[in-house]
Formats: sequence, structure tokens, C-alpha cells
Amino acid sequence: MTFLEPDKLREDGLDGTYYEIWEREPASQGPTWGFRLKSVGEQRTGFLVGAGDFFLFAGGRAVELPARPTLADCLVASKADHQQQLSLLHFELSLGWISGAAKPWTIQLSTLPGRAGNVLLDAACKPADLQQVSRDPIEMAGISWLVCPSLC
Repeated sequence: MTFLEPDKLREDGLDGTYYEIWEREPASQGPTWGFRLKSVGEQRTGFLVGAGDFFLFAGGRAVELPARPTLADCLVASKADHQQQLSLLHFELSLGWISGAAKPWTIQLSTLPGRAGNVLLDAACKPADLQQVSRDPIEMAGISWLVCPSLC
């Protein structure tokens, strides 16, 4: 990565076939924070990070993918039924506003169809509150997650 300007950087693809230009959104300025998550009763891991008024939620798959070069190859190799194939595809990245939308914690963009417009966390929840609930699960995206005090 190379900074082109203080709020603009260029990221080159590892194989050199593409590049991306990233520009800071004004609403992303402010406190930054992040939490590693572990699902209750499943083997999922996740992350919830914030920058200014934005959050990004990443929720891992409930099942591991078979070792194959492409996702399509994984689906074929799994010999799974339709429902099992959906679980192989279920990986979530959701971006949204903490308080800048009509409802706090509203998802604006997501890799999962139908998630945009949904609320990730209770409206009263503040990022600082998440550190306090590390012993009790919180509900996000229909899954109970533990906030890890360190790598878990």
C-alpha cells in the first residue's frame, strides 16, 4: 500500500493484475476500535471493528471449507445437499453506521442478501459497552457471540 495523499491510498493486488484506490470517508474519522468474537455453541469466529461512525462486522462460516482452489470447487467436492451448500457460502461482511442512520447500528451494505437495512445491535449499545459484556453473549446476525478479551 502506498499513501497518495493523507486520506487516500493505493493498494496493489498481490498478483499485480489490479489496484484499488481507497479514500477516507469523513464520517470514519474519530475513535477506532475492534473486537474479536467467538460464537456460542459453534466454531465460528468473527470481528466487529469501528472507525468513527462506521462499523464492519465479519462473521465466519459455521463449517470449514474443503481445501480446493475455488469456492465452486468446494461446493462440488462437498457433495452436499442444497442446505449444506448454503452453509458453505454463509460468510458475512456487513458495513454500516453506528449512529448516523435513522436507527443506530443499521447495516448499509452486506455480502448476505437481505441484510441491508437490518440492525446489527441494540440501539442503546455503545462500542465502549462491548468491553463490559465480554462474559455475557451478545446477539448479532441471529448468532450469540462472546466478545473475546484477547485472542480466543
